[in-house]
Amino acid sequence: MHILKVQDRYSEKEFFQFPSQLYQGTAQWIQTMPHEEEVAFDPEQNPLLKEGEACRWILQNYRGKTIGRVAAFIDRRGETATGFLGFFECIEHNQAANKLLGEGVYWLGSQGIEVVNAPVNPNSLFLKAGLLTEGFDELPVYGSNYHPAYYQSFFESFGFEKHFRQRTHQIDFQTMPLPKSVKEKANAIINSDGFRIDRFCKEKVETISQDIALVYNQTWSGKPYYNELSAQQIQAELLELLPWIDEGVFLLAYYHDQPVGFFFNLPNINYTRKRAGKGLFRKMREAYFRNQQHKHLLSVLLGVLPEFQQRGVASALIKTVLDFLSKHEIRYDKIEINRVSDDQTAIQHLLQQFKGEPHQHYWVYRKSIPVTQSRKVNQESATLKQ
Repeated sequence: MHILKVQDRYSEKEFFQFPSQLYQGTAQWIQTMPHEEEVAFDPEQNPLLKEGEACRWILQNYRGKTIGRVAAFIDRRGETATGFLGFFECIEHNQAANKLLGEGVYWLGSQGIEVVNAPVNPNSLFLKAGLLTEGFDELPVYGSNYHPAYYQSFFESFGFEKHFRQRTHQIDFQTMPLPKSVKEKANAIINSDGFRIDRFCKEKVETISQDIALVYNQTWSGKPYYNELSAQQIQAELLELLPWIDEGVFLLAYYHDQPVGFFFNLPNINYTRKRAGKGLFRKMREAYFRNQQHKHLLSVLLGVLPEFQQRGVASALIKTVLDFLSKHEIRYDKIEINRVSDDQTAIQHLLQQFKGEPHQHYWVYRKSIPVTQSRKVNQESATLKQ
């Protein structure tokens, strides 16, 4: 086996195409569109790379066949540089996994990084971090990854430890209660002066992207694995999703015309992508299935400015979506709540009230690089430069 650093067209092509080879015939895997991964390595589209760095590798066997990949990122925007490993994929082979993880960790250590978080792809509002540890039986929701269960043993045997958990939750619309406390808080906001709730408008995507960026960056600042996102980034992702967006279930909350919250829901894209398959006419098949009735609704993100989180804004956004669905007889039988972390206690409490059941579990792992190793590599590098 030998490692190749991605630095030419061949190695880059192998890096992006390897997952489709690895998961061929796997029912639960949904292929990520190439451009959805490419943006992570483009300094013009990933702000992290304007001050930080990224490096990626593929692993090949003695026949020259690619059997694994990994990428490493360094975020230097804070007071302390942070290291990440992401885009990890590998055949079921311990030595191969160790070689990939070892290469990524060594490179991060050589750049002075002392703590590595993995798997994390720090570049998107929608593509999420974490290793799937429970819920391998169904398709992942849009923005979440699928991989074999054996990945967990790779990371843990290499010395990574569980650090931060997120879970998806499923709610059955037919049996979902609307708690009295939620209804009262929602009505208080909806009927109060100064507050208003607007539906997403495709003609105003630029302005809406700015409003979402403001709320997102203030709401998640300081959270683990938060990466600031620009309005331009969010706009690019919304434009990509525009054909899928149901304006009735994508809401924004304002107080005296200032954005204070948003609730982004989508028909679950992955179910349509799976039915559409691959090939020359994939986009046409996607368009056909997209216009059919969806049974699964995906709650992508609910964000409310910290100073408004105790005032019922989230309840108002949720109730408005439910009222719209009921009034327009749009029948979704299930809603999937995308990635709620253990520290989001307010959302966890809401989910309990709505009888949300945890479904898929994702863990971000962490590993410390010995300071002596990091310093030794840096000292050797400085000596060579002299």
